[in-house]
Amino acid sequence: MYLRKISVPSHLKFASEFKELRAELEDVFTKNSYKRFFIVSGKKTYNTLSKELFKSLSKKHKGEINVFDDNSISTTEDVESIAQEIKPDVIVGVGGGKILDIAKYASSKTHTPFISIPTQVSHDGICSPVAIIKDIKGKSMSLGASIPIGVIVPLYIVKRASHRSTAAGVGDLLSNLTAVRDWQIAAQFKGEKYDDYAAILAHTAASSVYTLYNNRKEKIKFTEEFITRLVEGLILSGVAMEISGNSRPCSGSEHKISHAIDALYGSPALHGEQVALGVLAASCLQGNDYNAMRTFFSEAGLPTHPSEINLSLDQMVEAICYAPRTRPDRFTVLEQLKINKRLAAKTVKKVWGTK
Repeated sequence: MYLRKISVPSHLKFASEFKELRAELEDVFTKNSYKRFFIVSGKKTYNTLSKELFKSLSKKHKGEINVFDDNSISTTEDVESIAQEIKPDVIVGVGGGKILDIAKYASSKTHTPFISIPTQVSHDGICSPVAIIKDIKGKSMSLGASIPIGVIVPLYIVKRASHRSTAAGVGDLLSNLTAVRDWQIAAQFKGEKYDDYAAILAHTAASSVYTLYNNRKEKIKFTEEFITRLVEGLILSGVAMEISGNSRPCSGSEHKISHAIDALYGSPALHGEQVALGVLAASCLQGNDYNAMRTFFSEAGLPTHPSEINLSLDQMVEAICYAPRTRPDRFTVLEQLKINKRLAAKTVKKVWGTK
């Protein structure tokens, strides 16, 4: 018998106002003796939070702030270059998923501690050991990165984020349910190593939101309570990935379908929106209750039909057929059933009908 050592954020806090956010960040700096910082900010976030945060931190510490607007490999290299030049004690990412990803990846490459301050919660990247970076051709790559040493969530800002972006986070979180089932399938049919602890954590993270708010027969309101539970679930997802050593607990056939949509149709919707449609198809293929999931997605404000992201049913069939090619090393229900056009068309018809 042996014990494993894993990395988890040592600091997790929710801030209801700027004063509280500043105090929590100062607490992290003090406990870790950080003197020099580097804020990586999104454009939209600069005026609403980052500028004020930089001004406040600069009273006691030396630092630099730079604004970025994409997650391309060239931008990531710029962040890395700046970090190597100024040699900060800590990198603070402030913004949405793309900004957190470039900050997280650059901090990993430069071996610099990273603090995540998400201003929206559209996917599980706020606390995962994975960074989504676009290569020179614009294709998304999933790259390994260090998990943040701290996550401080400014609830007062996240609550003001668009309903659509928060709903996308719901879609990404609930994909854990189909992803874990795919992992079980891979363990059963291919002998893939299955980590019970990581799987339980990922499944519980999704279930905590799904079971509490399912079947309410009304639109889900993104209250502070709901957003807090959603963020907790997304953070647990990140920890599950850290435990497993990859994204397996939170990314299965549903993500492969979303990647196929990206490859074939140029990312017509947010990641979590595309994943939600992938969850419906994957749930059907796995023999699970996709209708209950569809109802939940509808109540959360997520698209439940391909037409809502400007895809035809024929295009959805093509995406499902193409999906295994997006990540051939990851065995899922798609590979188990040897997905083909006939089965994909049957699945699409079963889930979405003929219109």
